[in-house]
Amino acid sequence: MSLRKTIRIEINKLKELPPLTGSTQDILIAVNNQDIPIADLCCVLEESPPLAARIVSLANSAYFGAPGTVNSIRHAIIKVLGLNIVKSLTLGILLSDELDVENCPSFSNERFWFTSVATANLSQKFCPLVEQASVVEPSAAYTAGLLSNIGLLALVHKFPEAMDLVFREAKSTDRSLTYVLKDSYDLDQYDSGVWLAQRWNLPKLVKTVIAHHMNASYRGQYDAVTGLIGVCSSIAKSLYNDPEPNLDSAERLVGLGVARDKAADEIFKFCSRSDELRDMASAMSVQR
Repeated sequence: MSLRKTIRIEINKLKELPPLTGSTQDILIAVNNQDIPIADLCCVLEESPPLAARIVSLANSAYFGAPGTVNSIRHAIIKVLGLNIVKSLTLGILLSDELDVENCPSFSNERFWFTSVATANLSQKFCPLVEQASVVEPSAAYTAGLLSNIGLLALVHKFPEAMDLVFREAKSTDRSLTYVLKDSYDLDQYDSGVWLAQRWNLPKLVKTVIAHHMNASYRGQYDAVTGLIGVCSSIAKSLYNDPEPNLDSAERLVGLGVARDKAADEIFKFCSRSDELRDMASAMSVQR
């Protein structure tokens, strides 16, 4: 059997990733409970001191501009982040910690989390400004944006050596990672993300966004917010490479119904905080 065919078979086994561990599953259930009281969520999160410490550290990051020092999960929720953002960040950290990416030299975890966090924040910001997307809560758009590329972590976790070669080929040939994966294995990071989301029972919106956010022609449930998150993802990737505002991105937002001046203004503001975003991404990328 050829190496190409062997690797393809192994990648298809990604559907068989084990479910979350018991303690992680308990936390996942808590963050997916829309009606959970703040006190109960605090108790669940504090059962994992490393997780609680990372949430508190994120709340103290310059990006969120906390007035004074945040010393507890409760303080992070009430004074700085809000309940839904804490849930989203917790979800991202949980899924990241289940996926070891340290054995793939060409993969940048910091870059991954920069683009993920930037996508999430932009999606939350513009969601209310896109009429058809506004039926989705901005906090839900944040979560979907944060996890939109989670399948890449799964591939790097499961196949670090093969993915290292994929990253190297994409860089040397100046082709997109998605193109190289499709060309080599007839699947991409979004396919693996959908399998992962199904395996771990993530919300339907998240599954839809993972599957379709890079397909501008997608029409179906959540298509407006899915298209928005796709645009925000492209902005985030450009911002990582060049912190200067790209007004072409503003035009794409105008195409979704955002006022031109508002789109340009928000992108300028966002780009001015790229250093703060990098600090936040560094905090997110630390694996336990």
